[in-house]
Amino acid sequence: MTIGELLSQYGEKYIVALLTTWQLTTISFIGAVVIGILITVMRVCPIKPLRIFGDLYVQIFRNIPGASLLIVLVYALPNLGVVLSYFHCVVTATTLW
Repeated sequence: MTIGELLSQYGEKYIVALLTTWQLTTISFIGAVVIGILITVMRVCPIKPLRIFGDLYVQIFRNIPGASLLIVLVYALPNLGVVLSYFHCVVTATTLW
């Protein structure tokens, strides 16, 4: 199958996938920047509980692989009664990670 045949047959799906990827990237990036700024402020804060929370957050999410976090969000949260769509699970995982 040539590239022209692939694009004529599946071109619309490629465009939808590309736009979805851009949407996931944009939302996750904005969320990660906000969380990153908050955690950075907490880590340099003179208030000890905030500093401990910031350090704990960094140590936990630095050492969890992204795929593992996504698996926890997709498969473990429904057992706790929290059901999220796959889109929201991906955004949450990439933002936290």
